[in-house]
Amino acid sequence: MSSQTEMKLSWPEIRLEYFPQKEETSQESIWSELRSFFQGSGERFANYLTYISTDFYGGINLCSILGENSEKATFHEPLLVSPGEFPISALDSIWEKCKNHEFEELDREDFELLGFAFLYTGRVEDFTGWVILSEKTFGLTDDSKRFLNAIGWRKDSIPYSDTALHALVEFSNGSISEQEIEILIESLFQKGFWQVGGVLFSLIQRNLLAGEKSFRVWKFLLGLYSEFLQWEKEYFLDVSIGKLPPFYALRQAKKYLTNEEFLSYKEKLSVSLRGEWKQSEALGYDLNLQLDPLLEIINGYEAGGEEFFQQLLVKQKQMPYSFIANLLLATIYFRKKEDSVFLIHYEKSGRLKYLPIPLFFYARVLHRTGKSDLAESIELALQDRKIRIQLPKGWD
Repeated sequence: MSSQTEMKLSWPEIRLEYFPQKEETSQESIWSELRSFFQGSGERFANYLTYISTDFYGGINLCSILGENSEKATFHEPLLVSPGEFPISALDSIWEKCKNHEFEELDREDFELLGFAFLYTGRVEDFTGWVILSEKTFGLTDDSKRFLNAIGWRKDSIPYSDTALHALVEFSNGSISEQEIEILIESLFQKGFWQVGGVLFSLIQRNLLAGEKSFRVWKFLLGLYSEFLQWEKEYFLDVSIGKLPPFYALRQAKKYLTNEEFLSYKEKLSVSLRGEWKQSEALGYDLNLQLDPLLEIINGYEAGGEEFFQQLLVKQKQMPYSFIANLLLATIYFRKKEDSVFLIHYEKSGRLKYLPIPLFFYARVLHRTGKSDLAESIELALQDRKIRIQLPKGWD
């Protein structure tokens, strides 16, 4: 696949040439039916079949027939209208002649059309034979090998290429880099290969794509929301919770969701951000809880130590925009006296950082970092509200 054509496979490069074994009928008449099917509106199929299509599980497949995903686990493909009845008999006749080397010569475009036809009709076994015939006769280009790697048919060592196809191969191998993610983003938004949106969505799910870029991809896919199956809608919304800038996501979701869907999404998003704290009618949060979740974390760390901390770290990485996940992590960093890291997660904890215990932690860190004036102001404010905080030995 060249940088110019990106997703187009060149297979084989020039032409097949055979010595005819018996009298040949007109090559033009043999191919006319197949060619006419893929002309006009049918050209859309030929173009579509050169794209790598994806589902929301990140499993790569071509037109949903080369992979082994079940119908339930396959992302809903856009419905394409067939330009007419497919010429099966012509396809069978042509394929037999190719296998028996009965053509005197065969142009590359015609041979590629044969591969398109097998993909269109879902004849994977014949497509496999078509690949083998190409390789046996000419060998495969690096781009052809990348394609086969991406669908899991080969495991070749292939030189690096700054193309979307190579990036998809690395994704399928579980070793995609930031540079390759950028290539896929460019392919989606600048080159119009919307099929890679599923791969980028999978990268959001796996926390390999975050921040403004992740929201941009999610916003693009949200525009297709009405076309999703019901299970896809639920999965799509659930993945975004805690992984995207929450208020931007909520504002965008309101444009596409029904009122019932929006209220449900808003509630799930609220819980992911605030945990057990509920926002009160007034400014602030309802503090009338039987047991403060931060005290639970303090006790949990005292009992579980580093293993408990690692579990919290994993949770925060899974939901980087969650206020409560960042606040719980900041609590442990306060105990570990890693003040600079504490401040990073404290700032990411939203309005939860104004709760009494986080404010107390913040004041203590300000004292340790030489900002005593602000620290003393916070402590006086807590005293005025008659809030007294006692921590276990070693925490202060």
